[in-house]
Amino acid sequence: MATSITIMPRVLIDRRPVSAHSHSGACKVGALMFKTHVSSLPFKRGRFPLATPVRASSSSSSSSGISQITPPSLISEGPCAHASAGGGGGGATTGTGTAMSAAIALALLATPQPALAETVAVGGVASAFAAYGHYASLFTIAGALAVERVTVTAKPTKEQLDRLVAADSIYGIAGVILLGTGYMRAKYYGKGWEFYAHSPVFWVKLALFAVAGASSLLVTTKVVQAAIADNKSEDGDVPEFGDALAQRMIKVINAELLAFGAIPLTASLMARGIGYNQDFPWQAGAALVALPAVGLSAKYLKEAFDTKGEWEK
Repeated sequence: MATSITIMPRVLIDRRPVSAHSHSGACKVGALMFKTHVSSLPFKRGRFPLATPVRASSSSSSSSGISQITPPSLISEGPCAHASAGGGGGGATTGTGTAMSAAIALALLATPQPALAETVAVGGVASAFAAYGHYASLFTIAGALAVERVTVTAKPTKEQLDRLVAADSIYGIAGVILLGTGYMRAKYYGKGWEFYAHSPVFWVKLALFAVAGASSLLVTTKVVQAAIADNKSEDGDVPEFGDALAQRMIKVINAELLAFGAIPLTASLMARGIGYNQDFPWQAGAALVALPAVGLSAKYLKEAFDTKGEWEK
């Protein structure tokens, strides 16, 4: 009596004998199609929807006449191997194995597991957008700093001052996006927080971001002060930074560019596991970030309010 087998999810295939001479070609086709399907399935962090090829367990004791597909190894231990091991001992057995190989491969190809595919697709899109936002914000920061670097001058024109205000505003917004997308990637879409927490290079990367962000407080404060003074000016004179302050601002911007330029290098090293140490305490890394963030923020804010522009003298 012919039986049926169930293949994920709920696909029924008849096991009907075919002629023995068709075994070789059909078996190879079935194996190839099966391998192609399995290799195309999405997976992440070792979570594979079908960890190993399936094998039909022909249980004749089943009251429903249906056999359940169970792992592992269709190709090495499945119908192809059984048929070849049996030699010429029966066309029906050989034909059954051939039909099963081709049928299982076709069923797998026709069954994409929509729920899993949808979950992977949604996660993949979110991860892609987080990565895009992260990289785009870093490039935007570099561009904004470059604009500031070539615009800062002792005696800016109205257009130059407006350009500084715009560039510094874009820099601040991009910095927030960089920090937010970086958090999302570390927490949800990257290698996992346990990996990053024990990577000293990861904390060096954050320390570079903290140094650049704290250093920018000097430039941002003076640009905002100059913009406020310009808005309050009744005679139309544009506030002047003066030679000393302008040179100091340029040096700080140069340091920021160097810090942000080193961040991609640390990211590349970190992604490859360079320096990773399971015993590295994350508290030490957090301290490496907090100390320059707090210390340099206080230093540059004090310097910003102590250093007077020409309009403040």
